[in-house]
Amino acid sequence: MNNRFFGATAAAAFGLFVLATPAAASDVLGIGSVQCSQFNSTFGNLGAADQADVRIGLHQWSFGYFSGRNAQAGGQARDLSGLDFDDTADYIITQCQYYPNIRIFEIADTIYENLPYDGPGV
Repeated sequence: MNNRFFGATAAAAFGLFVLATPAAASDVLGIGSVQCSQFNSTFGNLGAADQADVRIGLHQWSFGYFSGRNAQAGGQARDLSGLDFDDTADYIITQCQYYPNIRIFEIADTIYENLPYDGPGV
Protein backbone atom coordinates (compact mmCIF):
# COMPACT_ATOMS: atom_id res chain seq x y z
CA MET A 1 0.00 0.00 0.00
CA ASN A 2 1.25 3.47 -0.87
CA ASN A 3 1.52 5.40 2.39
CA ARG A 4 0.33 8.87 1.42
CA PHE A 5 -0.62 9.77 4.99
CA PHE A 6 1.82 12.65 5.07
CA GLY A 7 0.63 13.92 1.68
CA ALA A 8 -1.43 17.08 1.31
CA THR A 9 -4.73 15.30 0.61
CA ALA A 10 -4.51 13.07 3.66
CA ALA A 11 -3.34 15.90 5.87
CA ALA A 12 -6.35 17.93 4.78
CA ALA A 13 -8.74 15.05 5.45
CA PHE A 14 -7.19 14.36 8.83
CA GLY A 15 -7.22 18.08 9.60
CA LEU A 16 -10.98 18.19 9.20
CA PHE A 17 -11.29 16.02 12.28
CA VAL A 18 -8.83 17.98 14.38
CA LEU A 19 -10.02 21.48 13.45
CA ALA A 20 -13.66 20.70 14.06
CA THR A 21 -13.04 19.16 17.48
CA PRO A 22 -14.05 20.98 20.67
CA ALA A 23 -11.14 21.99 22.88
CA ALA A 24 -12.24 20.02 25.93
CA ALA A 25 -12.60 16.30 25.34
CA SER A 26 -10.97 15.06 28.50
CA ASP A 27 -7.24 15.58 27.98
CA VAL A 28 -7.25 13.88 24.60
CA LEU A 29 -6.10 15.66 21.47
CA GLY A 30 -6.28 14.82 17.80
CA ILE A 31 -8.60 12.36 16.14
CA GLY A 32 -9.28 10.60 19.46
CA SER A 33 -11.27 13.57 20.73
CA VAL A 34 -13.65 13.54 17.76
CA GLN A 35 -17.26 12.52 18.39
CA CYS A 36 -18.22 9.47 16.34
CA SER A 37 -21.18 11.18 14.66
CA GLN A 38 -18.80 13.78 13.24
CA PHE A 39 -16.29 11.11 12.27
CA ASN A 40 -18.99 9.05 10.53
CA SER A 41 -20.27 11.92 8.41
CA THR A 42 -16.80 13.09 7.40
CA PHE A 43 -15.33 9.63 6.83
CA GLY A 44 -18.32 8.56 4.74
CA ASN A 45 -17.76 11.46 2.33
CA LEU A 46 -14.10 10.66 1.65
CA GLY A 47 -12.82 8.75 -1.33
CA ALA A 48 -11.22 5.35 -0.92
CA ALA A 49 -7.64 6.68 -0.88
CA ASP A 50 -8.45 9.27 1.77
CA GLN A 51 -10.33 6.68 3.85
CA ALA A 52 -7.23 4.50 3.74
CA ASP A 53 -5.17 7.45 4.95
CA VAL A 54 -7.59 8.10 7.80
CA ARG A 55 -7.36 4.42 8.79
CA ILE A 56 -3.59 4.84 8.98
CA GLY A 57 -4.09 7.94 11.12
CA LEU A 58 -6.48 6.06 13.40
CA HIS A 59 -4.11 3.21 14.06
CA GLN A 60 -1.14 5.55 14.51
CA TRP A 61 -3.10 7.66 16.99
CA SER A 62 -4.52 4.64 18.84
CA PHE A 63 -1.16 2.92 19.25
CA GLY A 64 0.33 6.16 20.57
CA TYR A 65 -2.63 6.46 22.93
CA PHE A 66 -2.20 2.86 24.14
CA SER A 67 1.53 3.41 24.64
CA GLY A 68 0.80 6.56 26.64
CA ARG A 69 -1.67 4.70 28.82
CA ASN A 70 0.96 2.01 29.38
CA ALA A 71 3.53 4.65 30.36
CA GLN A 72 1.14 5.91 33.03
CA ALA A 73 0.13 2.42 34.18
CA GLY A 74 3.34 1.58 36.01
CA GLY A 75 3.30 -2.12 36.84
CA GLN A 76 -0.17 -2.57 35.36
CA ALA A 77 0.78 -2.07 31.69
CA ARG A 78 -1.18 -3.93 29.02
CA ASP A 79 0.31 -6.24 26.39
CA LEU A 80 0.01 -4.46 23.03
CA SER A 81 1.78 -7.18 21.03
CA GLY A 82 -1.44 -8.90 19.95
CA LEU A 83 -2.96 -5.80 18.40
CA ASP A 84 -3.19 -5.46 14.64
CA PHE A 85 -3.12 -2.02 13.02
CA ASP A 86 -5.86 -2.66 10.48
CA ASP A 87 -8.13 -4.57 12.85
CA THR A 88 -7.86 -1.82 15.46
CA ALA A 89 -8.77 0.93 12.99
CA ASP A 90 -11.62 -1.12 11.51
CA TYR A 91 -12.98 -1.87 15.00
CA ILE A 92 -12.95 1.84 15.88
CA ILE A 93 -14.75 2.72 12.63
CA THR A 94 -17.38 0.01 13.18
CA GLN A 95 -17.98 0.98 16.80
CA CYS A 96 -18.37 4.63 15.77
CA GLN A 97 -21.21 3.57 13.48
CA TYR A 98 -22.94 1.74 16.36
CA TYR A 99 -22.30 4.45 18.97
CA PRO A 100 -22.36 7.88 17.29
CA ASN A 101 -22.63 9.79 20.58
CA ILE A 102 -19.27 8.74 22.02
CA ARG A 103 -15.77 9.93 21.19
CA ILE A 104 -13.09 7.87 19.50
CA PHE A 105 -10.91 7.77 22.61
CA GLU A 106 -13.73 6.03 24.49
CA ILE A 107 -13.58 3.17 21.99
CA ALA A 108 -9.80 3.10 22.35
CA ASP A 109 -10.23 2.92 26.14
CA THR A 110 -12.47 -0.13 25.75
CA ILE A 111 -9.90 -1.84 23.53
CA TYR A 112 -7.10 -1.02 25.98
CA GLU A 113 -8.99 -2.13 29.06
CA ASN A 114 -9.72 -5.51 27.50
CA LEU A 115 -6.08 -6.28 26.70
CA PRO A 116 -4.21 -8.73 28.93
CA TYR A 117 -1.74 -7.35 31.46
CA ASP A 118 1.93 -7.47 30.53
CA GLY A 119 4.70 -8.55 32.84
CA PRO A 120 5.37 -10.98 35.64
CA GLY A 121 3.27 -11.03 38.76
CA VAL A 122 0.35 -9.20 37.26
